[in-house]
Amino acid sequence: MNYTIIVQVEALQDLREAWTYYEGQQNGLGQKFILAFEKESLRIEKNPLIFQKIYNDKRRTVIKQFNYNIRLVRF
Repeated sequence: MNYTIIVQVEALQDLREAWTYYEGQQNGLGQKFILAFEKESLRIEKNPLIFQKIYNDKRRTVIKQFNYNIRLVRF
């Protein structure tokens, strides 16, 4: 069963800021970050319950190459 991901407005803003930061570090790095985020999002859609539980129904995963945390909340 696939789940649906809803990205909150605040999270989208954070993604934009992260993209800007990484792109400022190296041309094309921001795009690599977005691709890594999309890849991790696909993993989340397939099975969000495999990720580390941090509190009640909250879980997280990390995009390791960018040390970027994604927090999941089940609705």
